[in-house]
Amino acid sequence: MPRRLLLIALAAVLCWTTGTAGSTALAVAPAAGPGDDWTARPLSSGRADGDRPLVYLEGAPGAVLNDTLVLTNSAQQPRTYRLSGAEAEGFGESDAKEWVGFAEDRIRVPARTRAEIPFSVTVPGNAPPGDHPGAVRVAGPGGAVDVPLRLRVTGRTLPALALQDVTIDGERVRYTLVNRGNTVLSPKLALKADGWRGTVVERGPKALDVGLAPGERITRSEPWPGTPAFEQVSLTLTVTAGGGAQATAETGESTVPWLPIGLGALVLVGAAGGVWWVRRGRRADGHGEQPASEPQFEGDAATEELVSNRARKGAKT
Repeated sequence: MPRRLLLIALAAVLCWTTGTAGSTALAVAPAAGPGDDWTARPLSSGRADGDRPLVYLEGAPGAVLNDTLVLTNSAQQPRTYRLSGAEAEGFGESDAKEWVGFAEDRIRVPARTRAEIPFSVTVPGNAPPGDHPGAVRVAGPGGAVDVPLRLRVTGRTLPALALQDVTIDGERVRYTLVNRGNTVLSPKLALKADGWRGTVVERGPKALDVGLAPGERITRSEPWPGTPAFEQVSLTLTVTAGGGAQATAETGESTVPWLPIGLGALVLVGAAGGVWWVRRGRRADGHGEQPASEPQFEGDAATEELVSNRARKGAKT
């Protein structure tokens, strides 16, 4: 009897230890799902479980690239999941989400089962070279998981930036960045403002902590201390990125009260013009006096001749 009790106790201890170990293994596994009972991640490269934070693929236009996801359902019942391509978090719209494909867009995973799900990325023949970020989305109970996908289409890369809509808006400087090239850019921004009295603001290049996908457009802002009183500044923004990409844009702001100054100048000019006009009129009146004309005599011909002869004699004397 004691021997049977001992065997039962050993069996209970063994079962408890096994269950504890299994529970511990599930607990320390890094969860990638919205809940605690399922995860989705790229297939491990073999060095350690879950050592790939994203899927990186590279190929030429027209290539079909393959990889695998690992979907783990640790719940006590089977679950159904939906699979699709998606946009990359932190990046703009990308065509890569349309290039992701699965054998089936729905999969049912039994309880406490780890399933490997192959998928493919079909690069169109006319896809431009460069980076095309995206994601592989797994939607299940409680939400969805986006596994990051970084796809590079081989070919010549052309980094290019554009800087648009630079304005001073109160205490902020607003601007829009556009990636005109075909590769993901990590831009840096420098700001300088010059006025009549020298440099007003100058900030060296600083990383913007954003990955700008090809064709993506973002609007950002920077703090502005305000333009000093009675000053006119010229603000220059310069954005740079890897590969020699650069863009510059300018704007300005003035705190000089040009309108009152202009109105005052018009009043002074008008007053000076009025004084000049009055003086000119007076001078014209003084020079315009006509000397008294000699008396004219009218009468018969004999009288006129007599008057004329006397006038000539007076002129000779």
